Amino acid sequence: MNKMKKLSVALAVTMGLGLFAAKAWAINPTQFTVTITPNISMDVAVSTASVDWNSGATDTLDLTLAMDTTDYMVSPATVTLTTTFSNTELNINGVDNMPDWSFSTDGTHGANVLAVNALLGSTSDTSAPATSDYTYGIGATGDQIVTTAQSGGSARRYGLSGSDDGANNSAYQNSGYSSASENLNNGDSRHLWLKLMTPTTTGSSNTQSFSVVITAVALD
Repeated sequence: MNKMKKLSVALAVTMGLGLFAAKAWAINPTQFTVTITPNISMDVAVSTASVDWNSGATDTLDLTLAMDTTDYMVSPATVTLTTTFSNTELNINGVDNMPDWSFSTDGTHGANVLAVNALLGSTSDTSAPATSDYTYGIGATGDQIVTTAQSGGSARRYGLSGSDDGANNSAYQNSGYSSASENLNNGDSRHLWLKLMTPTTTGSSNTQSFSVVITAVALD
């Protein structure tokens, strides 16, 4: 009797294994997708504490100038970038806070018209650029004019798309003066130099102020 029980159990197990082996199993994998949108930070800091001018003003942005006068920085401001995006570029434009004057749009000054030019260079270039290094030509490569309506109303780019050839001048850069890369990474700095040409005549003795706005943008 025990032998028969054992045999029955053995047969049942064997038959069960046979049934499992004969069955076809369908395998249907699944998946899920994770999406990451980069949270990029791009910040610009400008140090102006050591700005000196050819007119003799030191450590200041406050000037007293005669009309029809050219003044320029002999010790620059320093622009430093903090970014998590590689190859960041800079936009520059002016903000007109002047109650009686306006920005020049062609690099020339006139009655109640102030001409402002900016030039960016390597921090290793400590000698001030010559006045001839600030070239003109609104809308053209090599333009250093600061105004409120550059290139049809947009800010002018330091590091114009497609202009990274060191043999060519980019906006706010003159490779004859400084060939620093137009594309900046985290911690990179540039010297910022300004040249001013006051109006030939003015109809007001009011204090006139303007701002230079520097904005970090992703390389396009």
